[in-house]
Amino acid sequence: MNSSIIKNIYTYPIPTFVENIHLLLTGSLLLTTFSSGSLLILDSSSVSPLPKPLITLPNATGLTGIARVGEDTYAVSGGNHTHFAFEIDSMFVYIVRIGADEVGELVDMIPVPVVRMMNGMASLPSSPHIILSADSLAGTIIRVDTRTRSIATLISDPALGPGNSSVPLGINGLKIRDGYCYFTNSALGTFSRYAIDEETGEKRGEIVVIARLEGQVGMGNAYDDFDVDGEGNAWLAVHDRSVQKVSVDGTTTMVRGGEGVVFRAPTAVVMAGDGKSFFLSTGGGVVNGVEYGGQVWSVECW
Repeated sequence: MNSSIIKNIYTYPIPTFVENIHLLLTGSLLLTTFSSGSLLILDSSSVSPLPKPLITLPNATGLTGIARVGEDTYAVSGGNHTHFAFEIDSMFVYIVRIGADEVGELVDMIPVPVVRMMNGMASLPSSPHIILSADSLAGTIIRVDTRTRSIATLISDPALGPGNSSVPLGINGLKIRDGYCYFTNSALGTFSRYAIDEETGEKRGEIVVIARLEGQVGMGNAYDDFDVDGEGNAWLAVHDRSVQKVSVDGTTTMVRGGEGVVFRAPTAVVMAGDGKSFFLSTGGGVVNGVEYGGQVWSVECW
């Protein structure tokens, strides 16, 4: 499926690892990076798109997951970032309200003790004030109630952990669609789902592997974050240079990638509002001796 049309919206100065991307109802994009505690906003339709800080969050040197928890209100995870981890007891779930002038207001910051790598995040469809977050190092899913500020480990399962892989991160991306919780496991090279109670987040079925990554899993071949379209197809960012589509029946197709492709370490995908394309964030890195900053792309596939 390499007939897709791609457009580079923005390339960051070196070194900026763009970790996650979220589409606002306005069409602008929220971005998190491992480089700072600033939640960024990017108008992709601008003639000269340029990310700008929406708000700089306290006690954070890096940010990860993003989830909508209310009208113009978002949860963002972050803390003091090290190398693909955070200092112990430094992570928070920040609640940010976005004003009409695209200025962020910090509503709350909920400490999440012990956890060292909150990653993919999603709110419950029937209880959006409750978020589920992947803990990539512990191999668990945690639940945070942003109203009561209560935190609990919801699921701990070998299917979420890194096992004996050379990749230290287990569960990575996490999305909830149509009664299922979908997730990637970077270390195991799996894309899976299980039935979920959309009001409480409780697990209602066994974990089923939908697709497995081809080839030897490693830092240069690993699933990252993803999104699910309206037909149930998943679009997965794959380190270090491709995007893959996993159909409902588990069939995997490379959308864009391989040798010579311009993506530099894809990290996350979010479907665009037109139903025909998606946005992609990347972490950058060194390719053939040349160092690249993180990127934001638009990819049209229909």
